[in-house]
Parts: sequence; structure tokens; C-alpha cells
Amino acid sequence: MSRPLPDLRYAIFFTPRSGSSYLSDLIGGTGTMGDAVEVFNPVLAHSIARAMGASSLDEYVGKILRARNTKGVFGAELTWPHLLSIFKTERRFLQYVEPSKFIWLRRQDIVAQAVSVMAMVQSGVAHAKSATKDDIQRSRDTLVYDQRHIRRIVSMLAWSERNIESFFQAHQVEPLRMTYEQMMATPTHEIVQSIADHLGVKIDLGDAPESGHKKLSGSRNSDFADRFRTENASFVRKVEQRRVAGS
Repeated sequence: MSRPLPDLRYAIFFTPRSGSSYLSDLIGGTGTMGDAVEVFNPVLAHSIARAMGASSLDEYVGKILRARNTKGVFGAELTWPHLLSIFKTERRFLQYVEPSKFIWLRRQDIVAQAVSVMAMVQSGVAHAKSATKDDIQRSRDTLVYDQRHIRRIVSMLAWSERNIESFFQAHQVEPLRMTYEQMMATPTHEIVQSIADHLGVKIDLGDAPESGHKKLSGSRNSDFADRFRTENASFVRKVEQRRVAGS
């Protein structure tokens, strides 16, 4: 608690399997924009709080802001369910964290995203960076098509997107909007520079930061996504229409 509070605080809202770990790797690699990891993910937050000796939300936020203060900058990634689980309301999130800048990372292809979430749940493998080649191959070979599960995930993702968009509108926030597809097609130095420009942070890229994260999905993921779109055309169309209206 003797360390200073950060001058700049920002939050990255994301939905699962949208490239958030890849993005946080790039941000952390600059050394000037914080780590932007999931310190408000309830699974991680409770263990971090115990390690820090924080017994209340006040203590936890106060300590994590200081501990993750990198050259006056603090960043964190969180989903909408993370916000509700830790802070209960968006008002409390804003009061505790006081972010002045926001980034919004989502995925354009929500069906492919849902299949990726399903694959992660079935295999238990989340990232290629921390998995062996055998783990990755097993995750691809054992993937089983589950239409009802994909449908539930699509609905959950769309629900999260709507709530995040409503949050931005309610608080008159204009975030830096990014998509998984855009990010995968953009050189890393351009991604990092756009974030630095949005945050108002000066960086000297030198060698552009890289990430050890790589795609886990294989051809089976694409086949399952195509099959789901064919078998659930009306459902997908309604979801996409609502996404366009809310984004």
C-alpha cells in the first residue's frame, strides 16, 4: 500500500475467445501500458486476494491498483460476467476502479467464437502457448458437435455484447473498438500503436512486441461452425440482426 496509485487506469472489455490473451501479451510486451490481465476474473481474483492478504473488495482493489501500476498506468481485462461477479453493478465498478479509458474487444464471427468456447470447455485446453502439441492435437481430435451447447454459448455471447454496449451508451463512453478478425490481420506494431494513441501513452516500439499465443482451432471447428449456421439459420439471423442494432 506504500506504492503510488496509477495516474491512468483503463479497462478492456472482451468476450471469451476473442483474442484477449494475445492482446494482453502485446500490451505487456511494451513495458509502458501495464499488464492488462484478468485481475477481476473471480477465479483468479480470490486467489490473488488471499496471496495479498486482502479481505475485502476495498483492500483488493487498493492493493491491485498499486501492485499492477506500471510507470503510472494500470490496465485490466474483464468480461461482463466478471464485472457482475466481483462488483455486482457497473456503478460500483466505476467507483472502485475509476477507469478513464476503455477498449472493447469482440469477435465478428459469433458462431465460430461459440464453437471455440465449446472446444475449450470440452478439451480443457485454453491456449496454445501453455499447451503441448499432444494437447492441441487431442483438443482437435476429440471435439464433438453439440448444437444445443453452441446455441447457449451464442446467446451468452450476444447477451454480454448487449450489456457492454449499453454500459458504454449509459456512461457516454467511446471505447477503442477492436475485433479478433481485425487484430489477426494487423501487424503487431500497428495494434500496439493504436492502443497507445487511444490511451495517450508515448511508446518507443523498437522491435514490435510479439505474443506466444497461436490459434488452437482446426478444420473441425470450421466444419462445425458451418453446420451450425446451416441447421440454425433463423436463430443466427436473429442474433446477427440484434448485434447490428446494438453495436
